[in-house]
Amino acid sequence: MEDNTCDDYTPSRRQYIPVETRLIKHLIQWRINHDELFDEGRTVQNEIASILEYYIYECYGYLPNLTTGWFTDGVKEFEIHHSPNKPNSFKLLGSVWMLGIESGSIVEPFEIDITLDPLNDQYFATTKFRFGFKGSNRPSKLTKYNFHVAGAMDNRPRRSCDWRIAIELSSPDPNDHELE
Repeated sequence: MEDNTCDDYTPSRRQYIPVETRLIKHLIQWRINHDELFDEGRTVQNEIASILEYYIYECYGYLPNLTTGWFTDGVKEFEIHHSPNKPNSFKLLGSVWMLGIESGSIVEPFEIDITLDPLNDQYFATTKFRFGFKGSNRPSKLTKYNFHVAGAMDNRPRRSCDWRIAIELSSPDPNDHELE
């Protein structure tokens, strides 16, 4: 299994476009050629893992009661599942290392189902975002010197009600206009 760490990667200026738009671009590239290499020998899967770190942080940030003092610091155990029968659907599985300002470090699993809209390269058609162990299933705290992620993904919840966060998102309605 490929190990992806985002700590040693700094995106270039050209990459400061919306995270979702960058994910769409790279998922399409991955679908076409899994082995495509980028700068410094990084694969398209490495690029997706790097972008996912920010995507997960942004999704997690919508829940301020749960997120105070936490930030993402790398995607591990990352896998992409895709069926040729459903060319616009992807399942992203993995673990993310979360650092707490006052709380130490933990590893949390994630599972993201993404459906692309072939007519829109800026937003996903739908996203099912599942993240973290709920309640007593929460892993013990980790430290930088005792970092072991094996099992976080294998032991991830299987039902939506067992995840800490389980939400479904859809793309914005192009006909929906904000009040002026």
